[in-house]
Amino acid sequence: MWDKPAISAAILALLRERNAPVAEYDLIQHLSQAGYFAAFEQEPFKLRLFKKHFVTRHCLYTLQQDLDLNGSLRLGAMEIHLYQVESAVAQTQGVDVADAELRNFYLDLTRLEQADESSVDQLLKQFWERFYAWQSAAGAYQELELQPGATWEEIQQAYRRAAQRAHPDMGGSAEAFARVRHAYETLKKI
Repeated sequence: MWDKPAISAAILALLRERNAPVAEYDLIQHLSQAGYFAAFEQEPFKLRLFKKHFVTRHCLYTLQQDLDLNGSLRLGAMEIHLYQVESAVAQTQGVDVADAELRNFYLDLTRLEQADESSVDQLLKQFWERFYAWQSAAGAYQELELQPGATWEEIQQAYRRAAQRAHPDMGGSAEAFARVRHAYETLKKI
């Protein structure tokens, strides 16, 4: 079993020691080398990586809550940064608040307990689908004549209008209709 208080303390100590942003990869490597993930070493490769990542993120979100570091512990996708308390107020302006859905995912330990190779493969598949959709979003918004960041309701309305114009029965073409449909499906994934 993994030791949450010890891992959390090791994370906080490393962040304080570095006094600079730390890549999640470096944090996981540090914890692995210190033996904190020994419980996962017999797991298959993907599952072992997922569990190390999950436990690290779980401890980071817990630290953020337990130590009241919301403004001073920034959890980016690639880097984690612990700001000094006196500069935390200045740093919170313009810093995105952690997405509640993501926070809830990592704080729910049943996700770790129920993880198996199949569920990790499914998470990876969903991640890559959303990543590719995000990469294609600009073209999808343009196809539906929308500005980036449009609401879901605006996307649906724009899709209906564009699909009607592009439909072969309404004077459009199968190719145009397929492009509109693809744009809509892309935006559904982000």
